[in-house]
Amino acid sequence: MESNNSLRLVVDANVFVSACLSPSRVPGRIIRSILEKRNLTFIVTSEIINEIQTTLTYPRVSKYLKMPKEEVARFIISLEIISDYVHPTKKFGNILDDPDDVKYLECAVEGMADVIISGDKHLLSQKVFNGIPILSPRDAWNHYFET
Repeated sequence: MESNNSLRLVVDANVFVSACLSPSRVPGRIIRSILEKRNLTFIVTSEIINEIQTTLTYPRVSKYLKMPKEEVARFIISLEIISDYVHPTKKFGNILDDPDDVKYLECAVEGMADVIISGDKHLLSQKVFNGIPILSPRDAWNHYFET
C-alpha cells in the first residue's frame, strides 16, 4: 500500500467476529489497522454496522468474546466515528447464494472500494465484483498490509 493513498475497504462482519475472538491473528491486525486509521478508509452502510453489532452480541458469539457488552458498544461507536458511510443507490438483487451478503457488494461499489475483505464463502467465490477484488483476511493482509 502506498503511504500517500488511502486504501478504501469494506469488511464483512465475520472478520470482526474473528478479530474479537482472536485479536492477535490476521483479522485482529486488520481491524486494529482500521481503528488506528493507517492510511485506510473503512466504508460502511448503516446495515453493515448493524450486522456487526448484532453478530457480536449473538449469545453463541458473545459467550466466547473477551469483551463485556459495554466494550462491544464502545467498539461499535469507534467504528461509526471512523467510518465513511455510503448509501447505495444501485441494488444488485439476489446475485449470491446468500442474499444477505449483497449489501457488501453494494457498499463497495457505491463507496468505490479498493477491496472487500471477507471470510464468507459466498463472497469469496465471486473473487472480483465490478473490478473490486474480494479477498480473505490472510490474502488481504499479504497484499495490502504486510510490508
